[in-house]
Amino acid sequence: MTDRDRLGHIIEAIEKIENSLKGTDKEMFLRNEDLKDASYGRLVMISEAVTRLSKELKDEHKEIEWHLITGFRNIIVHEYFRINWNIVWEIVSEDMPILKKKIVELLGVIE
Repeated sequence: MTDRDRLGHIIEAIEKIENSLKGTDKEMFLRNEDLKDASYGRLVMISEAVTRLSKELKDEHKEIEWHLITGFRNIIVHEYFRINWNIVWEIVSEDMPILKKKIVELLGVIE
């Protein structure tokens, strides 16, 4: 699998999060276990895809804070019961659109 494939998987997971949360506010998210579980699973997919990107790609494109994504992966995978869902909401509602934009731009410049 190529970096381009993995970046495509990241975009796909972000779009699934966006679709799941369309019309949802923070309070609805925090009360809805299905939305939290779906977001959690997709965040794991995103972070796992990032860990498998080549070092060269990550080194060449430091405008994306890859280390924060992989660090978050370690927390959500290994410390599931300590997840702060308020932080997850901030990530899916504020950070994901920014990440999506950066990855779409990145896909436009890599082979």
